[in-house]
Amino acid sequence: GEIAAREFPKTKNWDATVTAMIKTAASKILDPFSAYWNPDEYKRFQDMLNNSFVGIGIILEKDRAIDIVIPGGPAEKAGLRAGDKIVAVDGAAVKSSEEVSQKIRGQDGTPVSITVQRGGKIPPPFNIVRGQVTTRNIYSKMTAPDIGYVYLRVFSPDCDKELIAAIGKLKDQGARKLVID
Repeated sequence: GEIAAREFPKTKNWDATVTAMIKTAASKILDPFSAYWNPDEYKRFQDMLNNSFVGIGIILEKDRAIDIVIPGGPAEKAGLRAGDKIVAVDGAAVKSSEEVSQKIRGQDGTPVSITVQRGGKIPPPFNIVRGQVTTRNIYSKMTAPDIGYVYLRVFSPDCDKELIAAIGKLKDQGARKLVID
């Protein structure tokens, strides 16, 4: 009732109110894997499982910083880099990685302007055309001279082979320690 009383006056949309109520109820369940997804969120989840989506091709950290620029994607072609912190999308300030994700997805071939903070400075916005992005299941990089980082997106039938290959590549680059996420 509290959620309905708070949400409906803001949105005047019963569907949005019900969604907020269900999300709140699901978040109160003590099982950390329980969640409610609206149709758009479910589609994004399905896209993730299929390793393909329309967007700019980045993986974000929780603080709006780019963790991984997907090789061959629109973001890489435009010059975005890991470590860039997204501060605005299409000229509007953003406050969370979730907000960034919502704003950068869109129809294939449509433009989006991304403003980042890089090295304490804000360069001119990056104008990027959204495109089909095909992701890999495993990303790896060196995070320090002797520390490798491997990010495993989802468990899949061949993730063991991909993981072993990524670890081998990092060892060849000098990794003596690994962080597997």
